[in-house]
Amino acid sequence: MAKKEITLRKPQAAILVSLMRSRRKYHTRAQVAELSQVDPTKIGDYAGPRPENQTPKARERYNFDNLVELRFLKVETHDIDGRDKMVYTITPKGRDRAKQEAKSRGI
Repeated sequence: MAKKEITLRKPQAAILVSLMRSRRKYHTRAQVAELSQVDPTKIGDYAGPRPENQTPKARERYNFDNLVELRFLKVETHDIDGRDKMVYTITPKGRDRAKQEAKSRGI
């Protein structure tokens, strides 16, 4: 059986490429939005929502997989300034895909 071709949306490609190029190990949602120039209110849609928001009903409104579901990004919780914050980390699979996207899209 052939693998299903995964087509990323432009904001998803921008997120992956910007995280690949960043020197930081992990990024908050605000940092991802700033680096990738993606609307901050849409980061959860493209990258992946907070774990408590991942419900089947919430998934019904999308017809594409987010970067966490595709295993291009990983979600973790880190203590930042004394508060637990959700952060994104790019995976090796995500780095490989980011390189492909950067080359094919010229970004």
